[in-house]
Amino acid sequence: MNNEKNRFKNDFKIFEKNKNLVFLNSSATSLKPNVVVSEIEKIYNDCITTLNKSIDLNNNEVLKKFGDSLNKIGDFIGADSGTTIPTYGTTDSINKIASLIIDELEDGDEIILGKFEHASNILPWINIAKDRKKEIVFKWYELKDFKVDLSSLKNIISKKTKVISIAHSYNTFGTKNNISEIRNVIGKDIKLVVDAAQSIGHIKIDVKKMDCDYLVFSAHKAFGPHGLGFMYIKNIEEKVRPFNYGGGMNKTYSENDITLKKGINMFLSGTQNIPSVIAFGVSIDYMNKIGIDKIEKHNYDLKEYAEKKISSIKNVRIINEGVKSHNLFFEIKGVSGEDVAYHLSLDEIIVRPGSNCVKIKNNIYKQHNSLRASFHIYNDRDDVDKLYNSLLKGGDYIETLFRKKPSSSTCL
Repeated sequence: MNNEKNRFKNDFKIFEKNKNLVFLNSSATSLKPNVVVSEIEKIYNDCITTLNKSIDLNNNEVLKKFGDSLNKIGDFIGADSGTTIPTYGTTDSINKIASLIIDELEDGDEIILGKFEHASNILPWINIAKDRKKEIVFKWYELKDFKVDLSSLKNIISKKTKVISIAHSYNTFGTKNNISEIRNVIGKDIKLVVDAAQSIGHIKIDVKKMDCDYLVFSAHKAFGPHGLGFMYIKNIEEKVRPFNYGGGMNKTYSENDITLKKGINMFLSGTQNIPSVIAFGVSIDYMNKIGIDKIEKHNYDLKEYAEKKISSIKNVRIINEGVKSHNLFFEIKGVSGEDVAYHLSLDEIIVRPGSNCVKIKNNIYKQHNSLRASFHIYNDRDDVDKLYNSLLKGGDYIETLFRKKPSSSTCL
């Protein structure tokens, strides 16, 4: 796919205005193709309605587009129709799921998390349990070869274990966990929550093969709009209460009682983010046209090429060395990651320095030194060569060490 670089770059208007841009931060957010931006503009320009709230010429068209997009999004992850719910994003989805599950747990029940999970897959579980005054026991799985150590996981499971929440792909190492194997280890009775924020735009997802109870992701990491996410719920028809109450999710109500709608409709309260949901359907079309398997291979090939090239630079350590990944996770020994990232930005090369919202100390790498270069279809070997050349000329970074620059404190 590297020889197709010009065709893919032409799909993204940002490269017209920034011809020298080397964007290596797609694990934070992907760029948006022209067709997606155009679809959002078209909805706002052509449609003046919301879902089932008015009688006008556009209502049926918008309702159909909204439904079609939800079906495309569900198909993309192998889900049945009516099981994938719009949210504000991955973080919002995990907070909602944690709230729902923890309400059903008892004191002494166990939740398994990982120390290399994104903060959004740790903090909601711990703090919602505190808010609910539940004495939940938190256990932590170990890694082996930058993936879940299945033997270790098996050893920490007990009769009290009720939930495991785990990344399909880590936002640091970029390794892919085999979720169906994890299901085999934990059995059928433990709820399995999968954070697919990093995999949705890079890796094939099939919720039925995974046999997960919940799966969450954000649109903006897969060529889609910001502020939009999705939550897959396996047995959605069995759910008896929604996350939010209001218009659209009830059949009828009185002063003292409410009759809820069933399935997905119970979770669609209020006005939905109609333009973004429809536009994300276009993002799905865009990825399907290329092929998610081709995207995955392209990114893995670029990481392999980058690893070979950049590991030759003095004092560079590849943290995820030899790992199949869409991320090159590395450090320059003795230099702050933010200093390196600032130096690269002067050459219009964008990478992600710092903790990547993984702040529990570990013995694999120092968070403040780490750098992540993440690849997507609009990247090619020329981008890697520019990264290499900029790092090579960076020298000891003495100049950049003393320049004032913003801190990368945002969690993405």
